[in-house]
Amino acid sequence: MKIGFIGLGIMGKPMSKNLIKAGYSLVVSDRNSAVVAEVVAAGATAADTAKAVADHHHHAAH
Repeated sequence: MKIGFIGLGIMGKPMSKNLIKAGYSLVVSDRNSAVVAEVVAAGATAADTAKAVADHHHHAAH
């Protein structure tokens, strides 16, 4: 299952890392590029904008 995650702050970053550890595929976006890089290093795919997360998820579903 592919999950789009927008916002990697106090709650979002640990939640996204736990989803990756559980085997989910994540596409993530946040204004803080350092946090995005950290979650990408854990296994996520980066998207530049929230719209890109939604578009990526929409295309993956078809």
